[in-house]
Amino acid sequence: SKNINNTNTNTMKELRTEVHHMVMKLKLNVPNRKRSFIHKRFYLMSLLRVNGVKLKEIGSIFNQDHSTVVHGLKKYADLRRFKDALLDEDTRELREQFGGHFDKPVFSIIYDMRNARNPYDFKVIRKRLDNQIYTDVKY
Repeated sequence: SKNINNTNTNTMKELRTEVHHMVMKLKLNVPNRKRSFIHKRFYLMSLLRVNGVKLKEIGSIFNQDHSTVVHGLKKYADLRRFKDALLDEDTRELREQFGGHFDKPVFSIIYDMRNARNPYDFKVIRKRLDNQIYTDVKY
């Protein structure tokens, strides 16, 4: 199980690093209201969140407040639900680059327990246990 924990930690660091580089490269951390920029931001925020990155950390990567991240995640979910063609077009390259490597998040109960800091974190752990998504637990 130690190997899975290290794999999860390395994968998380790798994801954060790659997303951070992409944010800098595309200048997604500076104010810009162009649709394509917003869609790319939403996609990368969602990718980070699905992989367990905390809202505050996502906000720091994009130079935004955590409440702005929450709003972006909700808007992204809405656009996905409505199968927005422009969203697909705007995020195609990012999805191709990140999709295959980070699509399926790896969750380790050991990693989560070591990094749990507040009641919300433990609530997330319980939910993940209930949904049987930990890769290092035999259900």
